Amino acid sequence: MKDGMKWQKVLQDLLTVYSQETIGKELGLHQATISKMALGQLKSIRFEEGLKLLEMHKKWLAGKK
Repeated sequence: MKDGMKWQKVLQDLLTVYSQETIGKELGLHQATISKMALGQLKSIRFEEGLKLLEMHKKWLAGKK
């Protein structure tokens, strides 16, 4: 699986409970950037953004238990 596809999956999960705008604010990115990420139009993201995104996903997974 390509890295971009992994971010897409993480975003798909998060978008079930958060808006693109909310995710963008958490990561310090514009909503349009989150949209491009969700559509697989971005090849990569910065390390810090990836960490924040994974932390959000970790919290989301913990809430599903």
